[in-house]
Amino acid sequence: DELLSAYLERAATRLVRLINDEQHRLSSAAETEQVAVGRTFKPQRQNTRTEKSDDPRSPFSRDVAYSGFDKTLMTADWFDSAPERDVALLLDDDSAVEWWVRLQVGDLPISWRAGGGYNPDFLVAASPNQRWIVEVKADNQMKSAEVAGKRAAAKRWANYVNTSPEFATGPRWSYLLVSESDVDDAKGSWAALKGLGGA
Repeated sequence: DELLSAYLERAATRLVRLINDEQHRLSSAAETEQVAVGRTFKPQRQNTRTEKSDDPRSPFSRDVAYSGFDKTLMTADWFDSAPERDVALLLDDDSAVEWWVRLQVGDLPISWRAGGGYNPDFLVAASPNQRWIVEVKADNQMKSAEVAGKRAAAKRWANYVNTSPEFATGPRWSYLLVSESDVDDAKGSWAALKGLGGA
C-alpha cells in the first residue's frame, strides 16, 4: 500500500508537470513569455511628490504622499486616483489583510503582448497564505482592449507561479480587477471587493 501510494503521488506530480508544459508549448510565444522569477521582493521608493500628509483619509490629491497607514510595507504611498487610495484604506482596515503595498513601476512587472510591461496597482497578503495582485480601473476603462490584455497577462502570470515547481512551497496567487463602482459598493470590505471584482 505504501509503495502504491508513493508511486501514484509521483505519477500525479509528473502528470501535472506534463500538462503545464504542454499548455505552455501550445500557446503562442507572446502569450507564454514568463516573467515570474524567484527573487526577494524589496521595493524601493523615491518620493517625488511635492506634498505630504500624515492622514491617509485627508482630501485626495495625486501630488500627495500619504503616510499613516498601518499595514503598508512603505513609509509613504501615493496614488493615481481616489479609488486607488480608497482601496488602500479598505485594505488597511480589514482584519483579513496581513499587509499590502502600492506597487510602483518595476516592483512586479508582468509582460503582456500589446505593450511590454504591465505594472499592477497593489500586492495584497491575505491569510491564509494567499497573495493577490489587484488592479483598480475607472468604470469607463473596464471594457477596453488594453485592460482585457493586461488582465489576461496577469492571470497567466499567476497561473504560472501557482503551477511552477520553483514556487511550489510559496503562497497561492490570484488576480483581481476592480472598478471604481466595485470599490464604492464594497463599503470598506475586502471580502465584498473580492466578490464584486473580476478575478
